[in-house]
Amino acid sequence: MKNLLIFTFLLFSGSFSLRGQNVIRQAACSDAGIARQADSLKRLFAQDGFVVVKEASVTMESEYEMPVI
Repeated sequence: MKNLLIFTFLLFSGSFSLRGQNVIRQAACSDAGIARQADSLKRLFAQDGFVVVKEASVTMESEYEMPVI
């Protein structure tokens, strides 16, 4: 009886975790106006000696958190 209760509990707790949060997929942003502004900023900063180490353009939504490192 005890094993049956433990098995039932584990079965139900496992089924709830399968319906977890949706994964946020990164979508590339391909807006020509934004790309033009980013290129002009890169040129401006390059004149001051800055170098772009990594560049990523993603579409962001206000309800989701997106870490920027």
